[in-house]
Amino acid sequence: MNFPASAVMAAFMGLAGAAPALAQEWVLGGDLSWFGGSGPDAVPGVTLEFHGAPEWSLGRVDAGLGVAGSLDDRGGAWVGAGVSALAPVMDDFYVEASLMPGYYSAGSSATDLGHRLQFRSLVGLGYIIDRDMSVSLALSHKSNAGLSDDNPGANTLSVRFRRSF
Repeated sequence: MNFPASAVMAAFMGLAGAAPALAQEWVLGGDLSWFGGSGPDAVPGVTLEFHGAPEWSLGRVDAGLGVAGSLDDRGGAWVGAGVSALAPVMDDFYVEASLMPGYYSAGSSATDLGHRLQFRSLVGLGYIIDRDMSVSLALSHKSNAGLSDDNPGANTLSVRFRRSF
């Protein structure tokens, strides 16, 4: 059964209704995605994430659990959960990274990624505006990791606004 993108996003928004009470930060991203099988055209979209308090530390790297969802302008939707991490690199700069498996619903044949299970990896560089706000530029990749013979993948460039609580 293939759920429509609207059902995937409705499930995410239901989770989002409960997440703010548990979230240490929210992240809103404006996206441009390039799908492996769709040619050179960029597809605009949006990403929303909720990150919990850091659960683990390794040196200067703090990591915790998070949930994320994205919607593109061709109706494709992804919702996932996994680990996100931050590490300071200079006074007001940080590196962010995450790995989140999730459910994907293609909006069209041009955004079909070959399988419903997609793994999103992300890395970005951010700037701290003040104690509660920051902005970052991130690159992410979605792939089914070879679960299907068809694995075109999608690459996304995001401008992300982070609000900490």
